[in-house]
Formats: sequence, structure tokens, C-alpha cells
Amino acid sequence: MRPVGTFVHDSEVILFGRSARPRTTREIDQAFRDRRRLGLRSLYGPSLTVDERLMARIRCELETHCWLWTGPLNREGYGTTSVDGYSTLAHRGVYMVLIGPIPDGLNLDHICHNASSECLGGPQCRHRRCLNPAHLEPVPQFVNCRRGRTGAYLRERTQCFNGHGYTPANTKVLSNGGRRCRACGRERNARYNARRTAVA
Repeated sequence: MRPVGTFVHDSEVILFGRSARPRTTREIDQAFRDRRRLGLRSLYGPSLTVDERLMARIRCELETHCWLWTGPLNREGYGTTSVDGYSTLAHRGVYMVLIGPIPDGLNLDHICHNASSECLGGPQCRHRRCLNPAHLEPVPQFVNCRRGRTGAYLRERTQCFNGHGYTPANTKVLSNGGRRCRACGRERNARYNARRTAVA
């Protein structure tokens, strides 16, 4: 087993990390020459491929087989990274690297989250950090919402946010499966028309 803080390449050990950084100009020049001779681009560590960089930030759970992202998270609790110079969500990046491109118009659904009854969802949901391609299924957005806790919450609502009932006469069903309150739409249109007439 190699010591921590070393990188082995062609039977040679190259130190990297804060404690092994060259201090003088002569040491820096020598380190550049040594690493260039070995075909390495970076002075302080190995040149990682996208696969290696992504896999270095994954922690596997043995009981659930989830690959949890240990890197930075966004506000919604999803891992973030960059692939080929573009920012992306970590689970999408790993899927694209290991499986292939995600079909247009589809989102990746975490099926490990759907199978877990104790997880409430939201930014603290650990399933949002799962990158295991076996736990990710490309589905349309409305399917992803229906399967998740948010979709279930919205489907169970009997009133809109303004208190109008979701009756057959007051409900407009959208092509993606969502619902819109007709009374709220009429109120919104009345406000818009009032603003237009005030300007004219």
C-alpha cells in the first residue's frame, strides 16, 4: 500500500500535496521537469480524467448501494460538478460519463428515493446525492414529479394556493399532467387587463 500524499507512476513515487510542494525556484523547475518526463500535466498531483475526478468524490453505502456525492451541493441538495467545462448536476454528469447521453426532454429520476418510504424529500434528502447509474432512470418531468413526494403532495391537494376548490369545472388539466385553477387564471387576466388599460 502506498503512503498517503504520494502518486505512483512508472515505478517512481512523486510527492504531492501541501507538505510536499517545492519551496524554491530551483525545486519548482526540477518538479516541472520530473513530471513532464513522466507525462503528467499538473505540478502538484496527478492529472485526473473526468471519470477519476467524479469517482474520487463518491462514497458507497453497502446496505442501499447508493453512491453518495461528497462534493459541493446546490440549494436543492443535488451535487454539482463540471463535465467538459460545463457545470452540471453530479448525477447527470456521472450518468453521461458511465452510460451515455441523456435523451432530450427527459430527467433522471432517483428510483432509490421512490423505494424509500421513510425519506421525506427536500434539500436534506440523501437520495438527491446518489449517483449510482442503476438508481437513475431517464423519465419525462411529469413522471418524475408524480413519483416523488412533491408530486404526491400536489395531487392530494383539494384547493389551489388561493383557496379555490379543484372541482371539475374549476380545474384545467395541462398536457404534462399538472392542474391550473381557472378562477385564479381569470383573476390574473383581470389584473393584467386593468394594467394595460391604465397605461393606454
